[in-house]
Amino acid sequence: MLAVWPRVRRSDVKSVSDPISLIVPFPADGVTDLTARVLARHLECRWSVPVKVRNVAGSGGTTGTLELLGAAPDGRTMMLSATGQATQNPAIDSTLPYRWHDPLPVVRVSASALALVVRGDSPCTALADLLGRR
Repeated sequence: MLAVWPRVRRSDVKSVSDPISLIVPFPADGVTDLTARVLARHLECRWSVPVKVRNVAGSGGTTGTLELLGAAPDGRTMMLSATGQATQNPAIDSTLPYRWHDPLPVVRVSASALALVVRGDSPCTALADLLGRR
């Protein structure tokens, strides 16, 4: 997962005491939401500023990304996202009104392994089986 900001000029950043909005481009209670809530608590302690998690779900993360990119460039809005929403969606769908380089990745927050799984009684035991190469 990445923490990303829209492009911000230092001169546009508001007072350090203003709350931060942390957009999660997925519904509540998923892994990205739970990670964001843990991150928000740590940032609040570190920065002494409220960090409000906002779930802005829809269109595979695009709705939240668009909200981030439409936010005022004042440094008060950031997003916690899987890399796909920030970079892969616009590479796959050229009709999106943003490009992969519009959100600014700030820091890798976590990493997770993904696994391709099948039912235990499936005749497929390897990726080659699924691709019809065996």
